[in-house]
Amino acid sequence: AAAVQNDTFAAAASEAVLRGLRRLHGRTAARLRLAAGGANTSGVGHPPLPGASVGRVTICGLQRRWAASVLLAVGLLWLYRAGTALRLAVALISGAAAVCAHSSFRSPNLKARLGSARDEFRALWRGYQQSDAVDYTL
Repeated sequence: AAAVQNDTFAAAASEAVLRGLRRLHGRTAARLRLAAGGANTSGVGHPPLPGASVGRVTICGLQRRWAASVLLAVGLLWLYRAGTALRLAVALISGAAAVCAHSSFRSPNLKARLGSARDEFRALWRGYQQSDAVDYTL
């Protein structure tokens, strides 16, 4: 339901559904294309239908908000019928708890600690490079 809020996705989804419907029942697909009007009409050189605004995005002839509402209702119905509402709630709560636990166990000022470790390593490395006169090999 959230994906149809994107204009490009909504137009592509509508076109894909209408193409699939055209294979099954061409007259219904033609009626939906006419109901969509505007940008979804594939007639080249023909003006849009009267009353159809050119910037309006429709999905299979429905306005976008109605299509999103239908998709949301179908998704909630599937969620209820499958009995996964409790499982989804537990997953969301445990995910939020994991994020909170991770953020609380992080060490404070990690960037400064890494910077000081880098500086200590550089100082130690410079000390090894300057003491070339001592040879510890056997």
